[in-house]
Amino acid sequence: MSDKKYRINWEKDWNSQACMWQQAYGHTPPIRHLKKVHSSRKAATMILLAAETGQLDRIETTGILKKLDGMVFRDKSRFHGYIRWYMEEDLPSDPNSTFFAGLPLIITWKKHGSMLSEEQREITSGIFRDMYVWFKRESMERTWFYPNKSLGELTCAWMIWEICREIYPGMEGEKGELLKLMEEAAFYWTENMWGWGEHMSDGYCKVCLTELSVLLLLGKSLPGKTKDSFRKLFDRLLEVEDMYEGGPRVPALRTYAFSSCPANENYRDTIKPLPDEIDISKVDFVSGHTFYDLGWHQFAPPRKPAAVEARIECFNKAFAVARIEKDIRAGSVSRFPLMPSMDRINAGLSWQSMPVAVSRPGKTWMYLQWETEEEGRIRSHPATDVKEACFNYGLSGSINPPVTGRTYSIQEGNGILVLRIMPSIPALCARITDRLRVIGDPGEMEEPSHEGPWHQLLMRWEDREISVHSIPLPFFDRTSMDLPVLKTCGNFCELISPETAKMAPVSMKLKRNGKCLDWDGDNSGVQLRNRRIVATLWAFCLDGRIGSPPMLNISMPTPPLIPRMYEENGWEITWKWPGKNWNLLIDPLGSEPLKETGPARDA
Repeated sequence: MSDKKYRINWEKDWNSQACMWQQAYGHTPPIRHLKKVHSSRKAATMILLAAETGQLDRIETTGILKKLDGMVFRDKSRFHGYIRWYMEEDLPSDPNSTFFAGLPLIITWKKHGSMLSEEQREITSGIFRDMYVWFKRESMERTWFYPNKSLGELTCAWMIWEICREIYPGMEGEKGELLKLMEEAAFYWTENMWGWGEHMSDGYCKVCLTELSVLLLLGKSLPGKTKDSFRKLFDRLLEVEDMYEGGPRVPALRTYAFSSCPANENYRDTIKPLPDEIDISKVDFVSGHTFYDLGWHQFAPPRKPAAVEARIECFNKAFAVARIEKDIRAGSVSRFPLMPSMDRINAGLSWQSMPVAVSRPGKTWMYLQWETEEEGRIRSHPATDVKEACFNYGLSGSINPPVTGRTYSIQEGNGILVLRIMPSIPALCARITDRLRVIGDPGEMEEPSHEGPWHQLLMRWEDREISVHSIPLPFFDRTSMDLPVLKTCGNFCELISPETAKMAPVSMKLKRNGKCLDWDGDNSGVQLRNRRIVATLWAFCLDGRIGSPPMLNISMPTPPLIPRMYEENGWEITWKWPGKNWNLLIDPLGSEPLKETGPARDA
């Protein structure tokens, strides 16, 4: 800490009666209705900020620590050591709250422990002792697939062990088991590419980098081999940050940019000194200044140049691809969800992920979105806002596990082809929409007319023209209605009537929805009746208009034949683009639903 004088209004939002700072919104269900809440995360972060600015004597440090101490569960139950996120809660509501309150206190002790009074150290070490029980037990659950959570718990468990082993008898003996867990986790993240994909999140990648920075810069007892493993993970995350220099990640897994154009700053650039004047309402967790005077920039690997074509490995052979230019960036993930079991009614990633996204930095943000209507309730993936999503994360409230749309992408150069499948249709579902959502300035727009169920939307962005295409499947035409053709493709006890076929094609509708512009493909009524799936082929071309339609032919799937509804048939697709010919095979029931039958060729 320097002798610099910082201007901070500690009275802002301070509630002397509660001895904590108040805020207008709480995210957990039990207290979401309240207009004022008091957060353990905020209180712990303010103690760290006061220590880093030499102003612990200007806040009620002892009183705040006592308040935090009283929010810790000490009932010897499954939740022993958990700290409530909000003072107003009665029961545990967010398993991450202990980390967000614990890490600032750990850093305060490690960096500025000498500034705490004996009473304050006694209170804090008591909090640590019980938090350690929580962090170790959570680490033993081995939820490595959830990296920011499990890495945070391991980091806190190790740091508390370093702090408390000299205070509490018996703590020294915990070292071996902790190291075993840490080595197991580091191996998992290295071999399985960060589990469910938080390295592809602008926000949660930075949380992971903060956790690693604490572990590597403040941890003093890590064995060399273990430290090397975590150092390699740290270096790899910074490499991904460097790839996306100057703008948001595309695709975006775990994002809250539902209704605004996201901005992103390289984590490196957040490591800087504190400003002279600090608005505490804008400080809610550990910030980059914490590591600046620890020599973070000297410790970190050199910055790498931003990518033009990025390919980033993900879980189980999936991968993200991005095209990054000065005026545009577009990206997709080859398979989403990355894990088949990652979505549940009360948790998951589909509600906060955009497996296909396009950005005109600072001006336009667009992504594909599912929406369902069930008994008058509207649900969407990704969500429209955080508050609404927290009531129900799934696309249906009538089935568990919830319905989750699937996305498969092939991206090459300035083109992306995307197959979207809703693999089941709940009986109570009245509508399923697969849409393009455009946030911000859409530019000059045009919908050229085409024959057949092929739809094109043009957007002109200054010197660039973007075209987006939607081909709802099944692709009905006269030849594909021929019953013998259907039977040879494996259909079982199914007839397609001319009347049904005429009504089945999906039309696209361009409409304004508040701050968003939506291009909707609605499936409802006869389009859902007796169907097992909804499927659409989307295409994005960053080089302008596509003049020729895709050529689709019903395909004989690879043997053996299996029962198929008509919409589950395979399709062979050839499509001529400027400078490129695509050759694709779609099989909604196949292990690889979208694949190239040959490399995309120059036309």
